[in-house]
Amino acid sequence: ASTTATWRRSSPSAAARSAASATSASSGTEKRSASQPLVDRLGLSEVVSFPPSLSYRDALKEMLEADALLVFQADNCNNQIPAKVYEYLFAGKPILGITDPQGDTGRLLLEAGVATVAEHEDEAAISRLLSDGIARLRNGGFLLADRARVLGLSRRARTSELAAALDEIMPANPSAAAISAAARTR
Repeated sequence: ASTTATWRRSSPSAAARSAASATSASSGTEKRSASQPLVDRLGLSEVVSFPPSLSYRDALKEMLEADALLVFQADNCNNQIPAKVYEYLFAGKPILGITDPQGDTGRLLLEAGVATVAEHEDEAAISRLLSDGIARLRNGGFLLADRARVLGLSRRARTSELAAALDEIMPANPSAAAISAAARTR
């Protein structure tokens, strides 16, 4: 499954100036009960929170107010890209990807110019990704997704590509006979 998170520099914690707010299909209570022991053991309770679920509109607002966006995706989801990733790309924010760089999501992030992807099972790579990400947030050195590439991912752009492909294989005003003949040759 895919999970996403947002980071904010405005965390009150002196130890880490980023707070992670994890969002997924489960409620905040379910996430807290499943993950809170790990968060406590790692000493992250001041910077990791599990807020209640948000409406879609409120979730988009949170995303746009975040300093950076974090995507988690396991290898068993390598052949799919969550819609949230497209929203993140269109937001124009720094994105950190903890996902397989060879999977569909990892490749999309890398092709879009987001060179901040680490394998989700590689603790050292994740540690570097997060440390480097925090440093880049502080000094403004984060690479953002290539805007032209992102605009090419829009529904409008992809629909235009599909229409052009269909136009190549089908005449503009096919007659019923031409359609029937084309169907018989398949």
